[in-house]
Amino acid sequence: AVVSTQSTGTQMNQLEVLKEFFKYREMTIQLVAQMTMWFIAGFLYFGFNYSWGKLGSDLYLSYMFAAIGEVMAYVGQAVPLTFIGRRKSMITFFLVAGSTFLVALIPANLGKGLITLEQASCLVGSMFVSSAFSSLFLYTSELAPDAQRGKMFSMCNLAARAGSFLGPQANLMFEWNRHGTLV
Repeated sequence: AVVSTQSTGTQMNQLEVLKEFFKYREMTIQLVAQMTMWFIAGFLYFGFNYSWGKLGSDLYLSYMFAAIGEVMAYVGQAVPLTFIGRRKSMITFFLVAGSTFLVALIPANLGKGLITLEQASCLVGSMFVSSAFSSLFLYTSELAPDAQRGKMFSMCNLAARAGSFLGPQANLMFEWNRHGTLV
């Protein structure tokens, strides 16, 4: 397949466009960093969202809280993206989401059995990973040059799909942790 580049007006095949990512060191670093962020976002997003059925005694109530948290995340992400910038916002989103994923492994109750630490951390984590995942689309489109933007998005999407496949498998890690078979 032949790709027309907008900047030079020449035509390149898809392999030549792919080679340009590795021709320039800065573009290679950006591609690897973006693919890593997309993988982590896919892993955490689907890891949190596919575990709601296991978190509470009432499945519908659990998914209602998940939906409310996700709406709050999408509405609330505009403020930090606007005022502190995309890079600092995404660093914050990823750090909070990743740390709440680790906190979810701690078995503890908050109060008199109203909500567990796992439920609270999954709610907060799913809010922040939803914000991170949706703001990755903005951030990735700003980094790639016009001719390579489609390739960068497709390679990042490949990394996100790999993460989204492995994320729900993290539920097994929660089960192993509870039963003491994973040290």
